Amino acid sequence: MEKVKIYPAKLAGTVQVPSSKSMGHREIICAGLAGGTSIVDNISMSQDIEATMRVLRAMNVSVDEIPSMIEGRKALQITGTGHPIAAADNVDCGESGSTLRFFIPLGANLGCPLTFIGHGKLVSRPLQAYYDILDKQFVQYFNDNGNLPLTVNGHLMPGKFELPGDVSSQFVSGLLFALPLLKGDSEIIITSPLESASYVDMTLNCLAKYGVKIENVDGAHRHYLVPGKQRFKAQDSKVEGDWSQAAFWTVGGALGAGITASGVDFASLQGDKAVVEIMQRMGADIAQNADSVTVNSSTTQATVIDAS
Repeated sequence: MEKVKIYPAKLAGTVQVPSSKSMGHREIICAGLAGGTSIVDNISMSQDIEATMRVLRAMNVSVDEIPSMIEGRKALQITGTGHPIAAADNVDCGESGSTLRFFIPLGANLGCPLTFIGHGKLVSRPLQAYYDILDKQFVQYFNDNGNLPLTVNGHLMPGKFELPGDVSSQFVSGLLFALPLLKGDSEIIITSPLESASYVDMTLNCLAKYGVKIENVDGAHRHYLVPGKQRFKAQDSKVEGDWSQAAFWTVGGALGAGITASGVDFASLQGDKAVVEIMQRMGADIAQNADSVTVNSSTTQATVIDAS
């Protein structure tokens, strides 16, 4: 077994932040639902992203890797028909909860049986919020005592969709991807305060980029109006950097000898971007540039952090 010896040192230098996996899922799905060809660049490939690519291919979407404009990253050329159809009878979501929950509403609208399978802890991840909706929609589904494999078979009907806010925001995002494609208008009602609202904001932002209009009625993430008969518009896009990854390096720079994290977007809606404001309150020496943040060695002070 090879050994590695680690010597005490202060962190310093420049890092290219990996792209956001959360936004990568959303960009790839929106591109796959569009009619035409899109190129999504700056993808940090992972098993979860590969799972989303597999499910899109099972819905008759062409997904091909092409050279990226960014060293060490991947780009995808994605061609869709504008409306998913079944090209397989089962899809493997790996261990990706985002993939599974984002695609169940789309799978439930294909009009033919589609079986979702998974591995590891994904097999038993809670899906009751969707089961309640499918019951009200009279969409057939079969599962193993609430666990995967899950088979769905039917067509979603436009109307009112209710979800509790204390479940994963992935359920809300899954509906937001599917409902614009229905033949009539729909509403999503959140029956209790929504946790992880920033992730729903990320979904709404990505949908808007691909030409889909959704109204957050009260601005409080409790009521969404989703017009039907919409079409996703193909386009070229670049996945933004991951603020949760950048957070580690910014803190490392303050504790060390200075670090620049490049590839971030200060217009991002990612909740973890709050690390910059928190560190500013703590007195960290921070410099913001167009697509990077530099944090120099700092003497920090105590503060109160709202982790929500």
